[in-house]
Amino acid sequence: MTTPAKQTKQEEGEEESVLVCVRVRPAGGADGEAGWTVDQTTITQAAGKHSGERYRFDAVCGTDVHTEQVYERSCREVVGGLLVGRSGTIVAYGQTASGKTHTTQGVMRLACEQVFDEGTAEGGVRVWASYLEVYDEKLTDLLDARSSVQVKDKPVVRVTGAHEVRIGSPNALDAVVNRGERNRKRGATRLNAKSSRSHAVLRLRVETDVRGVRFEATLCVVDLAGSEKPKRRKSGEHSQNGQRAWVSAPETRFHEGVGINKSLSALNHVLRQMGDRLKPSFRNATLTRLLQPTLQGRAKLALICCVAPGTAQLEETRRTLQFGRRAARASIRIVPNTVVPKKSDPEAAARAERLERENLQLARAVAAQAAKLEEKARRIKTLEKLALSVGDADAIAELKRRRRRTTGNVLRDEREKPPRASLDAVGALCRRAEAAEAALKQNASDGAARMKTTEDALARGAGR
Repeated sequence: MTTPAKQTKQEEGEEESVLVCVRVRPAGGADGEAGWTVDQTTITQAAGKHSGERYRFDAVCGTDVHTEQVYERSCREVVGGLLVGRSGTIVAYGQTASGKTHTTQGVMRLACEQVFDEGTAEGGVRVWASYLEVYDEKLTDLLDARSSVQVKDKPVVRVTGAHEVRIGSPNALDAVVNRGERNRKRGATRLNAKSSRSHAVLRLRVETDVRGVRFEATLCVVDLAGSEKPKRRKSGEHSQNGQRAWVSAPETRFHEGVGINKSLSALNHVLRQMGDRLKPSFRNATLTRLLQPTLQGRAKLALICCVAPGTAQLEETRRTLQFGRRAARASIRIVPNTVVPKKSDPEAAARAERLERENLQLARAVAAQAAKLEEKARRIKTLEKLALSVGDADAIAELKRRRRRTTGNVLRDEREKPPRASLDAVGALCRRAEAAEAALKQNASDGAARMKTTEDALARGAGR
C-alpha cells in the first residue's frame, strides 16, 4: 500500500495536511533480522506475511540519520512560524523503546536554538517554558506539583494554571526538561527497564517584536507513551524472544497500558474523523482536549513516527505506520497569524489594526480583480461566438489570436492561483478584451455599411 502524496507548503488560511516523518532507530540485539527497507520518502516491509507493503510519507529517516537531520526535514518549518505568531505542535508516536523520548528531547533543544537564533535577528525574542504530564487521564505539572492545571473552554480552548519558567538560552531549557523528567511517571516493562508511562508535553510560549507589533505563539512538543497493546504478564515470565520480561508490578503496568491506549485511541479516532471531514470528538480523552487547539487549526502539526527496524516488532511497527498514514489524510485549516499588541501601547494597537485592515482591503481588491478577469474571459468567448454567427473572417481571426495570447498565457495561471493575480496582467487583459470588442463592433459597422451600399446599388440598378 502507498499513501497518497500530499501537497507541499500552502497558503495560510487554507487547508494543510499533517506533516508526517518516520524515524527508524538503530538496531539492537533483540530486534532480530532487518524487517524494513527505507529511502527518502518511503518505507517498505521486507519480511513477514505483509512483505512488500509500502508506505509513503513526507520524510523517512533511516537508522543512520541523526536527530539534527530529522529536525531539518520535519520540524524547522513548524518552529520558524513561531516568530510570526504561528503556533506549532510536534508529536512523537510509537511503541516503547522506539526512540521517542530521545527524539523529542533533541527536538526541544534544536527548537530552542532556532527560536533564539532567528528571533534575535528579528529584533528580540522572549521565551517561557512549561512542562505537563498526562497520566491516568489526569493533567499535572512536572515543574510544580502544587499547580492546578486545567483545560478551559471559554473564551477559547486553553491551558491555565501551568507553572512557567522564563528561558534565556537552550542550556536553561535543558535544565527545565531535566527537572521535569525526574518527576515523570516511569516503570519497567518487557521492552524497557525505564519506560515512560505518561504523555509529556513541553510548551514553549514565544513572544517576538516585529516593527513595533508583538506576536505571540506556542510550540508544543509531545512525547507520547508507548503505543503497544497492553498484555497481562506474570512477574518473571519470559517474552517470546527468550528475554526475561521487565515487569516490576504487572497489574500496575497493565492498567497504565489501558489508560495510555485509551488516550491514543481517542487521538486516532479524532484524526480519522478529520480525514473523513467529520466533526472531531475531542472530549473522549485528556490528551485530545489538550491538543484540541492544534487540531482545530490553531497551529501547524508535525508527527514523528518512531519505529524499530527488526522483525521482532513487525506488527507494532505496522500499527505505527498505519497511524501515520491516517494522520497524513487529516487536514487542518490554519488560522491566520494573530497580532497581539501591548495593551499599554496604543500606537502598537493602532498599527496592528491598520495592518489587518490593509490586508483585508488588499485581499478584497485581488478577489474583485480576479472576478473581473473571469468576466472578461467570458465576454471574449461570447464575442467570438458572435463573430462566427456574423461570418466576419477578419474578426474571427483577430479574436482567436487574442484568445490564444491572453487565455493561454495569463488566464490559465490566474485561474489556478486567483489570490496571487497580478494587477498589471489583469489590466492588460481587460484592455485587450475591450480592444477586441471595439474591433468587432467596428468590423460589424463596416460590414453593415458595405451591405447598405450594395443594397442601394441594387436598388438603383432595378430602377433603371
